[in-house]
Amino acid sequence: MKPRAGLHLHGVTVACCVSLAMIACGGDDPVTDTQAEDGTTGDGDGDGDASDSGDGDGEVPDAGMKLPARRLSHFEYQNTLRDLFPHIEVPVFDMTADPSSEGFDNDGEALVPSGLLIEQYDNNARAIAKLATEDLPTLLGCDPAEGESCAQLFVDEFGRRAFRRPLTAAERADFMAFFLESPGSADMRVGAELTLQLFLQSPQFLYRLELPAEGEELPAAGEFAPLGEHEVASRMSYFLWSSMPDETLLAAADDGALSTPAQLEAQARRMLADDRAKDAFLHFHEQWFDLGRIDTVSKLPEHNFDDQMRASAKEESLRFIEHVIFDEDGTLDDLLTSNRTFVDERLAAIYGVAPPEPGVWAEVELDPTQRAGFMTQVAFLAGHGHPLNPSPVLRGVYSLKDVLCWPLGAPPPVAEAMMIPEAPDGQTNREAYEALTAADECQFCHEIINPVGFAFEHYDTLGAWRDQDNGNPVDASGHFQEAMFNGAPEMMSQLAQRSDVHRCVSKKWLRFAYGGGRVLLTPDILPQTEGSFADADFSITELMVAIVTHPRFSSYAAPN
Repeated sequence: MKPRAGLHLHGVTVACCVSLAMIACGGDDPVTDTQAEDGTTGDGDGDGDASDSGDGDGEVPDAGMKLPARRLSHFEYQNTLRDLFPHIEVPVFDMTADPSSEGFDNDGEALVPSGLLIEQYDNNARAIAKLATEDLPTLLGCDPAEGESCAQLFVDEFGRRAFRRPLTAAERADFMAFFLESPGSADMRVGAELTLQLFLQSPQFLYRLELPAEGEELPAAGEFAPLGEHEVASRMSYFLWSSMPDETLLAAADDGALSTPAQLEAQARRMLADDRAKDAFLHFHEQWFDLGRIDTVSKLPEHNFDDQMRASAKEESLRFIEHVIFDEDGTLDDLLTSNRTFVDERLAAIYGVAPPEPGVWAEVELDPTQRAGFMTQVAFLAGHGHPLNPSPVLRGVYSLKDVLCWPLGAPPPVAEAMMIPEAPDGQTNREAYEALTAADECQFCHEIINPVGFAFEHYDTLGAWRDQDNGNPVDASGHFQEAMFNGAPEMMSQLAQRSDVHRCVSKKWLRFAYGGGRVLLTPDILPQTEGSFADADFSITELMVAIVTHPRFSSYAAPN
């Protein structure tokens, strides 16, 4: 295998970071994958089509135009530091927030640095280097008294792990020269500390670089060429673990053992059995399920919806996801329809079940006519409710955009000025929203949104079940296209069987795996992935394996 092209350092690391940011932004106009072809805001998956076929009707840009440099998200960065320095307790760094694109924080086109972020990288590198060199022999992997030979071993071994590939000859020479410059030439600890700072601010560490091999020509426009095996290893690890490759994966790349679907599948299954897979998996679902909303919503003082309750609501959903997928090898159907969940003392009161002991979590089985999957849990229902009343609009919009990938146009300006309705005496929440959105300019969207959102009317703003609303029976009937349902459990059961939901989930995972929506411009990748999903009876982990073993995962296109 040819050596990959390296970047000479000569101590100018921050300048490299800035130049790579300019590369990442690209020189031409990027594909706008948040617009449907008719100009309305689409599902953001870049296929430009909301039909059931999944095929765009218009002219499609060159498939897969890629970024040669993709910055690590803060979640990936923090996990990478944890795995790179197992001998210390890595601090959780406070950093300027990553942008979110289509709900995910790992979109390479959005992850460009700022001056503040570069300063934070510098401060973080100094703090880590100081901590890591307190136990110098463990960090170096040799006796510091051995001097230059020990420094060389450290540069080679640490550099291979930090850059996720062997150093090039030029990089090896540059880092050794830097280590042995004064004061490192007289003090191994100082030399190691400064060299660590350089490694941790290098673009080869902060970015995932997918550059051609020395002497290798770029593929022609619209064509693909094989990735180097170390780049494949990084793609796998940042998809399945949101972190760096481990020694087993790096060794496989060293040996050229990541070149066949069987080899990739074996590594993917090994990695999914590792606890680090849970970190990445839960991070995906925390973003897809929009669990962060629970931290920002307000409730009435008498609801006692404090930070402890917010934390409990998120913890419930994460425990549910982990149990369904990892403990029971569950499927998409289980995520959408299971009536089992986990409660602590405070959540038990909302669900109307016996509370466990304080500080204890208990698995419970809820009434299947009332609860079905994550969208009937407190985090979703309370997160999509207003202080006084539940919001069928927020709940319906989420269902359409994030479960069905149904395109919704931007609301008209008048919608921004509308007050959240409070139902008058004798009127239900549903009737109040029907009146609020009755105007023609509202109905263009709300004739789709409302009938989906009304399926959740049996849940109050905290997520507790109710049969009466303001003294009247709750009407939770709804519809979407040809589907008719009464209540969320019926709706979720139907959604779990819909091909457009299967396609939507496939899109979400492809976007997350590749760090952006451009991959969806690759011909046939969406129907092929959806087909593999169906063949595996909609197992989420089998979907992840199918993504890794698809030929597109091990290839790259010409940079912008």
